[in-house]
Amino acid sequence: MGVAELLVTTAVAVVGLYLAHGFRRQQRLRIAEQRVDAYRKLWSHMLVARPSRLDPPEHKPPLKPGEAAALHAEMTAWYFEGGNGMLLPHDTRELYLEAKDRLGRYALSGDGRPGREAEGRRRMRELSLLRSQMKNDLDIYGVFYFDSLDEGDREFLSAAGLDPDRWGRPWHRRLVSRDYWAAKLRTARPEGARIARMELIHTCYRITDPERSLAFYQALGLEKRRELPIRDEAVNYFLGIPGKDGPELELTYNFETPEGGYEIGTGYGHVALTVDDLDETLAALAEKGIEPERPPYQVREGGSLICFVRDPDSYRVELIERG
Repeated sequence: MGVAELLVTTAVAVVGLYLAHGFRRQQRLRIAEQRVDAYRKLWSHMLVARPSRLDPPEHKPPLKPGEAAALHAEMTAWYFEGGNGMLLPHDTRELYLEAKDRLGRYALSGDGRPGREAEGRRRMRELSLLRSQMKNDLDIYGVFYFDSLDEGDREFLSAAGLDPDRWGRPWHRRLVSRDYWAAKLRTARPEGARIARMELIHTCYRITDPERSLAFYQALGLEKRRELPIRDEAVNYFLGIPGKDGPELELTYNFETPEGGYEIGTGYGHVALTVDDLDETLAALAEKGIEPERPPYQVREGGSLICFVRDPDSYRVELIERG
């Protein structure tokens, strides 16, 4: 094939593609025009379920079962009239069918049943969701009814096979939607999961004599990491377990200490430390004048040996022998 023939063949192919694209475009435009006309008729049928009927100056009750029955019949007729049902995209068709099915069941419930008004209000809300979907189909985003979906909305959308977290707006509109980011957070944080990684980093209590308290905890094996003055009110002393990042303990010395010291109260129990050998630890503490409340014991048969010592302010510290 010569260059000239190749160019002619390419030109014919390009023209063919252009004509095919133009035909499909014209076909889509005709369908769009038909859809606008069909949606306009369906919108008019739903006048009886307009949200404004609940507000002043109308102040009418929510949709009644008799009105729902008439609307159900009108929507059914609309679906088959001129093939309107074929113009519904998948998501809109599913919403339409679900909303119409619920209208029909509500119509059969009759007047005077407890909760009828709440159910009528819910049917109106579902039809509003359907109308919002219709507006999206036509690229009409001027007013979007639902900045926030309630549980009933989400249930309705899910029943129609739609994802409530992605429903409604094009992607660039979803980015500024509260529901969009709430959904992202739910995905990132499943129900029952922690909000973020957490650690219990230290315990703090007040002391009356820093020198004695530091000597006591250093005798237990803790290291003094740093001290932090708090203006002219107090000093915080931080102690940690050797080999760990810590600190695990914060001791606060207030310059204005209550006369007689602090009341420990009935709420405080103890802090606990593990040791490799309890007898050896107690022997080392005894050399520094620290004695246990009672000799080591087991809470249950086969359990670890434990005992308690008290610091200079009478805070209890449990020593537990590693098993």
